[in-house]
Amino acid sequence: MITKEQAITHLSSGLDRLHIRQPPPKVLDQIWLYFTELLKWNSKVNLVAKAPELDLLENHFLDSFTLVPTVQTFLQEKPGQHLADIGSGAGFPGLVLKIVCPDLPVTLVEPRQKRAAFLRHIARTLLLDQLSVYEGRIDKNDRQFVQKHGQFSLITCRALTSIQGFLEMTAHITAPNAKIIFMKGPKAVEETKLIPPQTDHFIASSSAAFILPFSGAARTLVVFSKTHPPP
Repeated sequence: MITKEQAITHLSSGLDRLHIRQPPPKVLDQIWLYFTELLKWNSKVNLVAKAPELDLLENHFLDSFTLVPTVQTFLQEKPGQHLADIGSGAGFPGLVLKIVCPDLPVTLVEPRQKRAAFLRHIARTLLLDQLSVYEGRIDKNDRQFVQKHGQFSLITCRALTSIQGFLEMTAHITAPNAKIIFMKGPKAVEETKLIPPQTDHFIASSSAAFILPFSGAARTLVVFSKTHPPP
């Protein structure tokens, strides 16, 4: 297993190449602990596809860090937001965002029991406040979720389904003026162009392209905004 120093050096170098501000040492310490627990659980539970450790750091942790500047900008523009990470899996990107932005309330939505158990374990291990795990699926016909958890002003999704399908599925849990951030591959912009205008009162507001620093894999963040429905 790689050492903590090797892991943090790799992360720091990747963040520099992505032109993302280095987080405080406490954040890197928590990321390291998260990473070691991921490796332990992944040897018994299928959390993420097995790969060399440095590749896991890039494919999941650095990949999640690409959202940090966008999310921090939204939080500066409108404090007091609540983020839902839909289909969180092993916590990417929602758990990474929570570690970097500790004051941000986060709900991780994950239907698979073993992965949800891992997310709760990390929340306890890192003593993360204002972090909840919802073990279940989001269904556009299920209104009980909103009655219990309310609507969200920030939503993230990492390659879960098509953009249009996701917007339709989550329209009822999305607050007016909310932002939905999609983590997609290089064809995301083309996919966005195929979505009918004003789908459930969502409009595409921005996009940003990234190249992961070591693998060269292409990533695209696409942001949709929810508009007020007509009276």
